[in-house]
Amino acid sequence: MRSNTCIAKALTATLTLVYLGCLTRYGLTFEDEGTLLAQIARFADGESLYTDFHIGYTPGVYWLNGLLMKAF
Repeated sequence: MRSNTCIAKALTATLTLVYLGCLTRYGLTFEDEGTLLAQIARFADGESLYTDFHIGYTPGVYWLNGLLMKAF
């Protein structure tokens, strides 16, 4: 059973790397990622979406990541 878990993890990691490898030509925009993290931090600190600051993503992104920021 343990070997099945290791195989599943290796397969998941490989598929993830293949998928992300297909997106490398788009690059990584650090300015956008920094803005997103700052907005998530504001939400985690108790500010309200849409009223205290503008967001460009759906609220679920902030709820999930805000909870993760609080947890860790």
